[in-house]
Amino acid sequence: MKAWLYHLNNFAHDLFTGIWCGCFVNLVALRSWSDSGLMTGPAHDLARLMFGMGAGALAAVLTTGIFRYIYRFEWQQTEQLALAKKPVLIVKHIILGLLFLVGSLLAVFWVFP
Repeated sequence: MKAWLYHLNNFAHDLFTGIWCGCFVNLVALRSWSDSGLMTGPAHDLARLMFGMGAGALAAVLTTGIFRYIYRFEWQQTEQLALAKKPVLIVKHIILGLLFLVGSLLAVFWVFP
């Protein structure tokens, strides 16, 4: 993989992670601002838009993450650096995976009651 493509993929991976987080924060705000706890009218339409954008961003994160995983060793500085990063990356991805799972399930239950 070309260097610029590798870095573009990493940028997209991080960008879409941020977009998913932003969509989830918007859903939390919409939910807290609704009077009855159930979003209706324009708020519900906006929540559906945020849900769709979040789902698309999550799909992009997973797709770019696959390429990031496949090509990660090609761009490591040293073998020692790769070994040092591995445990931290595993913990980070477990935490982020749980956040994605819980956040996405909450979003489904909030938007589609």
